Amino acid sequence: MPITINGSGTVTGVSVGGLPDGIVDTDMLAAKAVTAPKRGAGAILQVQAAKTNARTEMSSTTWAATNLNCNITPATSSNRVIVQVTGDCNTNDANNELVLSVFRSIDGGAYSNLGNGTYGFMSARCVGSRLHSAVSIQFIDDPNTTDQVNYKVYMARAGGSGANVEFPVNNTHQYAFIHLLELAT
Repeated sequence: MPITINGSGTVTGVSVGGLPDGIVDTDMLAAKAVTAPKRGAGAILQVQAAKTNARTEMSSTTWAATNLNCNITPATSSNRVIVQVTGDCNTNDANNELVLSVFRSIDGGAYSNLGNGTYGFMSARCVGSRLHSAVSIQFIDDPNTTDQVNYKVYMARAGGSGANVEFPVNNTHQYAFIHLLELAT
């Protein structure tokens, strides 16, 4: 079939693979031209991140929100979200225990604990004297929605003398971070 260019600039008659290598570059591709089937499962579609150095300090044994949270809006309801939290904590007293968990809210709804009940995802226990420690949480969530999802870090004191526990530790130079990565399925 001959190659034809009509009056509006449309080209016809080009077969698949009919263009030489290098003739189409990224500037010529339309926005979002690479579809999910071409990207394949496991592709990272977006990354959202937040950080805080605003310390949350408490002695309560019930879950309380920290200042660390982040939003993500998945492209499809089947996509997954990789949640990563890093920071530092302080138990402040002998035998004190700090627990951290991640709670999720979909489209402004109620928050639900994604961790393991009382102990959440991470526990830092101090025996003998206070413990200042780096902490990390990483897991994959299935929010099953295309609405905005908010992930928020919560903390509690699970045991010990009742002294305050802290996350993150310092208001000036020590930060806690949350990263959300949308994973194509």
